[in-house]
Amino acid sequence: MTADRAGRKSSDREDPENFPIPKPTYLRRHVIQGFAEQVAKKFELMIGQDLEDLVERLGGKLVRMSFPDVAEVERRIGSIAIWSPNRFKIFLLEPQDMGPVSTRETIAHELGHLFLHYPLAGGRMRANHTVPEKETRLAELEAIWFAEAFLVPREPLSQLHRKEGNNYTDLAARFSVSELTIRNRIAAIGA
Repeated sequence: MTADRAGRKSSDREDPENFPIPKPTYLRRHVIQGFAEQVAKKFELMIGQDLEDLVERLGGKLVRMSFPDVAEVERRIGSIAIWSPNRFKIFLLEPQDMGPVSTRETIAHELGHLFLHYPLAGGRMRANHTVPEKETRLAELEAIWFAEAFLVPREPLSQLHRKEGNNYTDLAARFSVSELTIRNRIAAIGA
């Protein structure tokens, strides 16, 4: 095992717990959401599509954890560790412990960190919800905005909302997201 100039062992540098946390972009919500829609188009994301295949195509891996594992590494659930743009891990609960909607929203949120914050990191990065710093809270909010638009594009939502009205349950089911995500997205686009 080798050490770098700061005296860290190479195994320490590989541990995501030692990776820097995301810095916010400070972009406005509509800019982030427009970017998210562009990313979804680039990868030809279909409404309601499972995101596990996309993670794999990007070079990432989903790491599923069961409840006994969570006690030891609770902070990793719903997090991402990024070594490079095409080498990252997203940590989730096992499918039986995390429903499909929660899984999609969490993956989209973590991809938000990959596309928004990793380019600013200048190297490895980790993002999780347990770091209480003010800047990290803003980065988390930006990842939420990204996920909302990534999963619920403006035009299809506007069309369905005009046709179906405020039937949030049906809209959420169509997009395979939570009702909260639908409500937030409608508010953001003014539909």
